[in-house]
Amino acid sequence: MSIKSIALALDMDENTAESKVLASVKDLKLAKETAETALRNVQTKEADTLIAKGVSLGLIHKDFTDTLKEAFETNHDAQVVKLSKLIKDKEVENGIDAKHNVVKEVILGKGDGKGKAITLTFDYLQKHDVPKLKDIRDNNPTEYARLAKEYGAGVRYTE
Repeated sequence: MSIKSIALALDMDENTAESKVLASVKDLKLAKETAETALRNVQTKEADTLIAKGVSLGLIHKDFTDTLKEAFETNHDAQVVKLSKLIKDKEVENGIDAKHNVVKEVILGKGDGKGKAITLTFDYLQKHDVPKLKDIRDNNPTEYARLAKEYGAGVRYTE
């Protein structure tokens, strides 16, 4: 491939000096390497977080963390899916799914007895529990319409 072809591929004039074309290619290579490094760093941080959570929940023995890190390096996305599901299942099993418990307390009006029960409003849900609001929108359109109508009428959540 000639320098002219490379220059054209880089949206440069075909008469661009070879040094400028090569500098542009080097810049592209550096940008690619920088992006790959940033991605690896993000993936490593995500893997470390998931592994630490798995260890704290008793899903993973701390002696196996290095092996699991290697599995993350080999196929990051698949490991994230698998470990995230295990963690979620364990949290539900342990009853520490915090959002579930908060929603349950709000709906049943129970709690620690230190305050009043929170009334579910559109404003409260959009600020504090977006997944619950989406669930209501998808699974209970009548309730969602009522909440939206109240919000339109000025009903707001105050702490």
